[in-house]
Amino acid sequence: MIWITLPGTSAICQEASPSVETETSYWTEVFSGKRVVQIDLHVSSQNWEAMQPRSGQREFRGPPGGGENEFSYAHAALTIDGKKLENIGLRFKGNSSYRSSQRGLRRPFKIDTNRFVKGLKWFGRTKLNLSNSFKDSTYLREKLGYEIFQAAGLPTPGVGWAHVTLTVAGRHERQDLGLYVLIEQVDDDWIQRKFGRKSDNSLLMKPEGFFEWPYLGEELAAYERYEIKEGRENTVLLKRFVGFLRLLKEAEQAEFAERAGEYLDLENWAQYFAANSLLVNLDSIVAMPHNYYLLVDQADGKLKILPWDLNECFGVFTVGASPEDLMHWDIKRPWVMQNQLLERMFGLRDFQRHYQKAVKDLLASAFRPESINRRLAELQPGLEAAMKQNGFSSEIGAMREGIDGRQPGRENFGERSTGLKYFVKERVASVERQLAGTEEGVQLQRSMRRGGGGPPGRKPTGRPIPGMAVIEVLDVDRNGILSREEIRSAAARLRKLDHNGDGKLSLSEYESQRRPGNEGPRVPPRPR
Repeated sequence: MIWITLPGTSAICQEASPSVETETSYWTEVFSGKRVVQIDLHVSSQNWEAMQPRSGQREFRGPPGGGENEFSYAHAALTIDGKKLENIGLRFKGNSSYRSSQRGLRRPFKIDTNRFVKGLKWFGRTKLNLSNSFKDSTYLREKLGYEIFQAAGLPTPGVGWAHVTLTVAGRHERQDLGLYVLIEQVDDDWIQRKFGRKSDNSLLMKPEGFFEWPYLGEELAAYERYEIKEGRENTVLLKRFVGFLRLLKEAEQAEFAERAGEYLDLENWAQYFAANSLLVNLDSIVAMPHNYYLLVDQADGKLKILPWDLNECFGVFTVGASPEDLMHWDIKRPWVMQNQLLERMFGLRDFQRHYQKAVKDLLASAFRPESINRRLAELQPGLEAAMKQNGFSSEIGAMREGIDGRQPGRENFGERSTGLKYFVKERVASVERQLAGTEEGVQLQRSMRRGGGGPPGRKPTGRPIPGMAVIEVLDVDRNGILSREEIRSAAARLRKLDHNGDGKLSLSEYESQRRPGNEGPRVPPRPR
């Protein structure tokens, strides 16, 4: 449905709403890679300034270092595949993907057609995410990552590509920003499409800043800190979520094992971790306090986890580990940070049964080297054609290196990550040996070496880095690298961990920020 809003008037319907069949056909073409969407963004100079993060706007919630950028929507216009939509909402998005690009124009964006004109949609969708693929010269990791999660059994957002231009009135005229990865938004409409009407009014949350999930008491308003996105009026489901947090905090392991299945969709969680582990997707719940959704499903009352923001899967986000250690990551202990939920969950017999089956099923199907190579062969020609057509032929070499390179290849952000084909081949071989009992996986929490990996089957012998909690405090933008600015502010941030004021940091002090109830300084949650 296309609407036009004139000054002093309400929105006027310009075209009839497309049928459900037409909407489905359009997005099938986009998400299959057969159509690269043309997006032209138009912003006034004043609104462009309003979009910029203000000094001090960044806030922290949860444990120190668990903050995220806050961006404001501004009025803009959007021309998409030749059709213009006036008065849409436009803002920046992302953490490290934004910071890597904030000095230029090629930043990640979120489009909300429904922000200022209710009912304004583009083929049934109101929100679109544009990822600038800042560490992925292949433009394919996010697409393939979601396909692996889908193959494991999880509903996932659709992923396609868009060619984007930006006009800022009086400053930039149709500036070509190049190719972006386009990701479908997870919201109530998406839940209905993926889960069906039985899941209407489910509780959807996107926690940010919690390495551990704190139980905040019985007052439901306190749980806004879990970033409720949909279903906040469904107090029945919210009370179930609170009940699970209370169980997690207070129950002994025997009681947790007996009752966890009342609250958790254990098969869903097992499928998530099977895919996440094979993909070595560390910028997620396993090592960071973000990049996942939680769904308390109206259909069965069970808590499910859904993947989000996979632009650094296939070992791009490293937490300081070498490529060799990443490819040999322990399939039996696939998390990095201390996490009571994961430690308890992986100790459940029913969860282990589902998890081992999901890992083996993926290894026998979607996560085989030949399966990944087949998908690359299907998708790569279309992306190369789009690059040539839009004047970006110079990027094709980097794309091919990121796909075919045996050794770590130079990526867009100036870092090096292993070529996709080589990474998958080595990861599969390592996991199969681990399952056969002939290789001991690398436990990244206990040993993350900066150098190369040892021979397969041996536990790495490099000196452990015991102060990951310290790194978490200093790495404000969560990109695994300490910038000049972060180093300059390091002393002040570390002093906040010196709880007893003796001028030293003990093991208990720098680990304490990961435990609920002793989280260090924080800022109140942002107002809704």
